[in-house]
Amino acid sequence: MNPYTVSNGQDAQPSCRTIVEPQLSRLYERAAACMGDMMQRRLQNYEAVVLGVPGGRSGAGVFSALRSQPLPWHRIHFFMVDERLVPLDHEDSNFKILNETLITPLAASGALPDGNVHPFVMDEEQPDYGVSAYHEMLQQWGGIYHTVLLSMGEDGHIASLFPGDLLKASLKGGHRLIQEAP
Repeated sequence: MNPYTVSNGQDAQPSCRTIVEPQLSRLYERAAACMGDMMQRRLQNYEAVVLGVPGGRSGAGVFSALRSQPLPWHRIHFFMVDERLVPLDHEDSNFKILNETLITPLAASGALPDGNVHPFVMDEEQPDYGVSAYHEMLQQWGGIYHTVLLSMGEDGHIASLFPGDLLKASLKGGHRLIQEAP
C-alpha cells in the first residue's frame, strides 16, 4: 500500500482554526500545538504525512515552537509552499529559515531523517527553474499536503499571491513560477 493513501478509507476531518492571541510567543506556541494536533490526527490514517511550510519571517516563530511538539518526525515530510528563486543557503531563501529553525535541530537530535526534507532547488537550466520537477517530487510523495502552514506578509500576501492579483489565485494545478512578485 502507498504510505500516502488512506489506510482505513476515512481521512481525519479537516481542522482550520483562527487563533487570536495578542502575545506573539504565545501565538507561535498555540499555532504549533494546533499543527501538531492536526498532524497527529492525519498520522492515524496515513503511514506518513506531507507538511507544506511557508516562507517568510513570520513562519520562523512557529517553526521554533513546533520543535517541542511530541511528533514522530520520521513520518513527516517537509515541502515548501513558497520559495524564492535563489540558492538554498541564500539570505533570501525561505528554506534557509525553515532549515535553521526546525530542520537542523530536528536532524541533529536524530528525530528527522534527511530523506524527509524536500526543499525547492532552483535549476537555472530549466525554463521553469525546476518548478515542474518539484511538483513531480510532491507527486511521488502522494501529491497532496496533509497539513499546511501559511503565513501572511505585512502587505497581505500569502505564498507570492498578492492582494488584488486574481489571475495568479485563479490558476489551477500545482506549483507555479511567479517571477514578477513585488
